[in-house]
Amino acid sequence: MQTKRDQLQAHNFVVGRMRSALLHGDADALETPTRRFSVAAFAGALVAGLIAAACGVYGLFFPGGDDGWRASGSIIVEQETGARYLYDPTTETLHPALNYASARLVAGAGAVVRTVSTRSLSGVRHGPALGIPGAPDDVPAPAELSSAPWLVCAAPGTAPSTTVVLGQDLPAAPLPEDQAVLVATPAGQRHLIWHTRRLRVVDATASVVFGLDATRPVPVADTWLNAVPAGPDLRPPDLAGRGSAGPVVDGVATRVGQVLRIAADATGSAEDYRLVLPDGLLAVPPTVAGLALADPANRAAYPGGEPRAIAVSSAGVVAAPRSAADLDFADLPQRPPTLLAPADLGGRSLCARTAVDGQARQDLVLAAVAGLPAATPRRGDDSRAAEHIAVPAGGGVLARTGQARYLITDLGLAFPLSPGGATALGYDAAAAAEVPATLLALVPRGPVLDPAAAGDFAQR
Repeated sequence: MQTKRDQLQAHNFVVGRMRSALLHGDADALETPTRRFSVAAFAGALVAGLIAAACGVYGLFFPGGDDGWRASGSIIVEQETGARYLYDPTTETLHPALNYASARLVAGAGAVVRTVSTRSLSGVRHGPALGIPGAPDDVPAPAELSSAPWLVCAAPGTAPSTTVVLGQDLPAAPLPEDQAVLVATPAGQRHLIWHTRRLRVVDATASVVFGLDATRPVPVADTWLNAVPAGPDLRPPDLAGRGSAGPVVDGVATRVGQVLRIAADATGSAEDYRLVLPDGLLAVPPTVAGLALADPANRAAYPGGEPRAIAVSSAGVVAAPRSAADLDFADLPQRPPTLLAPADLGGRSLCARTAVDGQARQDLVLAAVAGLPAATPRRGDDSRAAEHIAVPAGGGVLARTGQARYLITDLGLAFPLSPGGATALGYDAAAAAEVPATLLALVPRGPVLDPAAAGDFAQR
């Protein structure tokens, strides 16, 4: 009788014949089908082991064999710690870099960042740190520089502050030409913001004519107000010789300071005004006529009566002499505009938007800036700088005013660039956005980015 051993051998024999038939097409082949694979696998493992052993022995005698970081223009980043170094081949010394901007300034536009292990750097002498204290640790790529319009916004809050929004095109609604916003500084000085101008409210006369006392002003910081170009003051015209004799109109003697009203047609649906001056009549808009009538000092032009507009004919005005006085009222509202109260802003901020394309076109817009990520840099003693600067993370602006160039980063600081600084950082200085000096003054200053200064030893 067959034993189990005999049965197992017979089974293995049959399986072997089937394997040979499948792999070789010959059930009676003398060579084992997987012999070549087994031999090759064993030989490969043996060779791999020998190579690994050789590498290990080499590493023991020659640790850290990567020397590519010694090449000129390399910024070395230690893999384990993230520390940055610059290598001086003359003295064979590694110098820590205070920040990435300093490393770029020293290494130049063609700088290559190389990540190197601590073992590769072991044994190399370390020298004092190089760099500019306070320089940025993140420099935006040229493609991340923006030329979008600047927004200088009156930030909402308990204390008035200013937010400058750079490098992002926020949705904004222009302020209609027939609307205005009354604002007030912390010192209580009121201005009427109208047609991209700030009109200072000098006395109560303007409040009466424009209906300002019925509207609560929007609180703004002085830094925001300074970003809006100044227009003329809202005040009555300053007239010399009030009450003295003026020209005769329609056979009636007039007095200097009186206001004449002309009906444009038979229905009187439109009105035209003239102000009597010593040398003749001067055309004025309805608002200036109202200011003159409401001016207490102008009562001398109406002895024994209340100041009022005197109706005259068109023919009488044409026959009267014209004044040669150089008084320009073009920057004043022709009629009192509609005033927007704080509640009318709908949670949006009043912003002065300026194009930085050399034309400095400006308009007033309403934009939502509350909750916008913004840096709050230290302003020092510079009272002109804004409290908050909003720049997208990793973005920036290359700005110029006159011959000066500045790099504005997401730190909210404007870093002046030396003539070689822009080139060393990979920027085209000619492509800098032209920004008005008054606008650039809103961004706090950082240290000058200069290759020579970056190569100096840092003061400790």
